[in-house]
Amino acid sequence: SDKINSKFIYKSLFIILVTAFSIFSAYTLMPKMDYLPLGNKNMMESRFTPPPGISYNERKAMGDFIYRELKPYMEGEKDGYPQIDNFVFIASSTYVALRATSKDESRVAELQPLLASVSVKLPGITASTSQVPLFNIGRGSSNTFLMNVTGAMDYESLVNTVRLIQDRIMAEIPEVQLRLNPTSNPVYPEVQIIPRREALKSAGVTATELGISVDAYLDGRKIGEFKDPSLGTIDIMLQGERKSFNNPEEVYSILVNSGSGLPVPISSLAETKEVMGIERVRRYNYQRSFLFIITLPKGMVLEQLQEKIDKKVIEPMRAEGLLQGITIYSSGASSKLESAKQALSGNFILAILITYLLMAALLNNFFYPFIIMFSVPLAASGGFIGLDLVNKFLTPQSLDIITMLGFIMLIGSVVNNPILIVYQTLNNLQYGMSGRDAINDALKTRIRPIFMSTATSLFGMLPLVIAPGAGSELYRGMGSVILGGMALSTIFTLFLIPALLSLFVGRKKAKI
Repeated sequence: SDKINSKFIYKSLFIILVTAFSIFSAYTLMPKMDYLPLGNKNMMESRFTPPPGISYNERKAMGDFIYRELKPYMEGEKDGYPQIDNFVFIASSTYVALRATSKDESRVAELQPLLASVSVKLPGITASTSQVPLFNIGRGSSNTFLMNVTGAMDYESLVNTVRLIQDRIMAEIPEVQLRLNPTSNPVYPEVQIIPRREALKSAGVTATELGISVDAYLDGRKIGEFKDPSLGTIDIMLQGERKSFNNPEEVYSILVNSGSGLPVPISSLAETKEVMGIERVRRYNYQRSFLFIITLPKGMVLEQLQEKIDKKVIEPMRAEGLLQGITIYSSGASSKLESAKQALSGNFILAILITYLLMAALLNNFFYPFIIMFSVPLAASGGFIGLDLVNKFLTPQSLDIITMLGFIMLIGSVVNNPILIVYQTLNNLQYGMSGRDAINDALKTRIRPIFMSTATSLFGMLPLVIAPGAGSELYRGMGSVILGGMALSTIFTLFLIPALLSLFVGRKKAKI
């Protein structure tokens, strides 16, 4: 009796330790998440933020300078950089970019410091240089973090806060490349119309009505839409008498209908203030907004960058009271990552549930499928171990959406081996074997097909992980997860499943 009890304790302890190891290793090795893989597109891009109002001649001079700088690198390898196959310079009044391709497609990433060094030589220009990702998400891409900053405050206070956030980000995370849209440098003269509350009240005009009137006389005010099956949606605009305003004084003379029906000039209802403004105004919920476009540095993923910005920049500034009245939210790949995480988590649980119910229906039992499902934590642990090994010994590989699909695929793959052992054990019991003999015979007769099927899967998946071809590097993460999950699960399944079975059917006597 003591011997039986000690064996029971040892087996229980082994099962607990293996399960705890699986959960602990999966938790500790789980990396920060990314949205989509960068890929290896043969194109490097520098995006410039030129001074507002840059002229055609200045843009042409930029192009000539870049051509002189890069021409020697088109003739062959130089200074350790790969040969440039082609490059193009695109310049308009609002968009300036440089794109280059490598003669050797596998070395395009090495052009990044070259293009960055050329960009630095352009006076008054800020630029961010990165490899063009395969996937674009709306305004951003899979390797950019978009952060929106809005505030219901005066323009100068908002700009000062935006500059402070920018300085803090560059000080705390100097390896990132950051662009602002629009630029925070005020260089354009503008006239601000500031309502006088008492004058508006006396005239029976609201601030909203004043704003609509000014809009209608200047660029027009959208008041509705007309939908036509052939033409689509047409905006209905309220437009005052079309004329050009040559100076601010002409704007002051715009007439607005008062509450009594008599026209009143704007100059009697509002004050005007001449200030320097930005090139264009970006708004969110009718509030001025600035967009931070932050390019991920090599080796950093989206979730990691977002956490760094929150902990090192945003949270300390909120604690110091520097972000009162400021709203900060992420968009682009970052917001899509959150929704994708929730969707995949639900799909993972659903896959486990469907697999369990399917096995319960096939085995006509709800208990034995539960034993089989013990292989899933092992597979998850092996998946994270495989991903970690790829990161350490092959190439940086993030936990992106495609990689996460590998964990869902693992559920249907790793249960096959335990099914063989459990099903053969149940067959042996039906033929009258004792519980212990049934388990030993099932393991002995099924170990060869288990190793055969697993080995073919592992060796078939190995080239995808070790030496992927052009385009297939997108699936390297998924391959490493499946490879590691199947390998670890197969090894421990041969010990864990028999131990679990022996706890419940091991004491059954043979039937004569």
